[in-house]
Amino acid sequence: MTEEQCNSNKLIAEFMGFNPNPVGIYRIEGVPWHKGGYYLETMKYNSSWDWLMTVVEKIEEIPIEDDNLTIKIHRFIVETPLTLCEIYDTVSNELIGSGDHGSKILSTYNAVVEFIEWYNKNR
Repeated sequence: MTEEQCNSNKLIAEFMGFNPNPVGIYRIEGVPWHKGGYYLETMKYNSSWDWLMTVVEKIEEIPIEDDNLTIKIHRFIVETPLTLCEIYDTVSNELIGSGDHGSKILSTYNAVVEFIEWYNKNR
């Protein structure tokens, strides 16, 4: 795994609620299925749909923050036609993250990283 992928996986892990302990093992407190946690080098957001889709689902579950809404409306849409991935903000009609790297998983991974960087700056 490259240093860039390691940094991107750290960004994703923190978005997902993982916290490192002093020896660098990332865990989500109170979630027993982690079996002790993960080192950044063993996280598979960049190579496993099982890992990456949990992030896509979390992004799509982010609601529009409006006290006047009576129902929960999702703010972001993740689209993956062919080998492209695009993440849209339904409030501003803005493209937040995108990737087109010839591989659907790599494109999605890069769009997710771009989205999280934007989200962390704008929330």
